[in-house]
Parts: sequence; structure tokens; C-alpha cells
Amino acid sequence: MKKIFLFDVGNVIKYPFDLEKFYNLLNIKEDYDSFRDFFRKTCSLVESGKISDEDFFNGIIREYNLDITLEEIINIYNDCNGEYNNDVLDLLKRIRNNGNKVYILSNLKMLDYENFINDISSDYYDKFYKSYEIGLEKPDKKIFEYVVKDINANPNDILFFDDKDNNVNNAKEIGIDARKVNVYNIIEYFNENNNFDII
Repeated sequence: MKKIFLFDVGNVIKYPFDLEKFYNLLNIKEDYDSFRDFFRKTCSLVESGKISDEDFFNGIIREYNLDITLEEIINIYNDCNGEYNNDVLDLLKRIRNNGNKVYILSNLKMLDYENFINDISSDYYDKFYKSYEIGLEKPDKKIFEYVVKDINANPNDILFFDDKDNNVNNAKEIGIDARKVNVYNIIEYFNENNNFDII
């Protein structure tokens, strides 16, 4: 039986968001570490569907008393997004062309998903699982259980690729065949472990 492939987006399919650039472009007066902590905390709220994207960005504006509009901060945010790794996109297409299913599971905002579907054709994947829509985020085991149930597969038939240890470990705990990779080494990983019947 062919494997089912499940990929993260950030730092796997595309290069990481440049948070330090975002901080500098917003001209935040407080230190970077405190901004990073606030950003991550509020990211968790928006990516799990507890607040809206608008609330997220307006919250940054209010917290740091920024003289900036919602549209302006969104444009700055988009400017800090990483590019897609075209080699990884080619890999996804090869996997699908060989008759395998390709799914995506990502912690993200609605804006991130809208940007993704504007940039990337659905030819590359079968379904995109969005944390904000599900109301859960990785590494919560419940989001992995949700995906397994929705795909209607045995967990050990799913190959999951993510860049974070806690995501990989929790996926493994429910039986998913999870592998830690990142956007910089994933192609090398597949070349060295070419036993996935993808070409």
C-alpha cells in the first residue's frame, strides 16, 4: 500500500517568516524578546481560531501604540513572509503524480491560507488542514487525531513531515510515522531515504 503524505508549511514547504524583520519594520520600541513572546502568544490565539486575524493585527497596533493602519501592518507582515522552496513543490507534485495522496497540516491564520492558495495551485495537494478552522493547533494530539479520522486512514500509513520536535513527537505518540525535517534539508532527506515510492 502506498503511503499518505502529510506536510507542514512553514519551514518545510516555504522558508520561515522573518519575525526580526517584522519587528524592525514596525519600529517597535520595546526589546525584541518581549515582542517575540507577545507575537507568539497572540499567534497561538489566532491560529487556533480564538481570535480573528483583524484582532491579531489590531492587538499588535494597540500593544505597541503604533501609528499605522490595519492595511499597512498586513502589508508589512506579508513582506516578511518567506518564499516557497520550488524544489519542495516539485517534490509534492512528483508524489501526487505517482498516485500518492498529499495533505497539508499547518498552524496558520486565515491570511496565511489566503496567501497560500493565491500562490500555490491545488495540483500540489489533495487537502489543506487549517488550524484556525479546526480550532486546534499543533502540537495538540487532538489535531493529529482529527486529521487521521478525516483522511480515514491508519495512523501508521501517514508519513508526516514537520520541523518542530514537539509536533513530530506528539504525532508519533498517536501512531503517525513522523519525520523531523526543514525547508533546508527536506530534499536531501528524500534523496537519502528514497523508499517512499514517489517517483
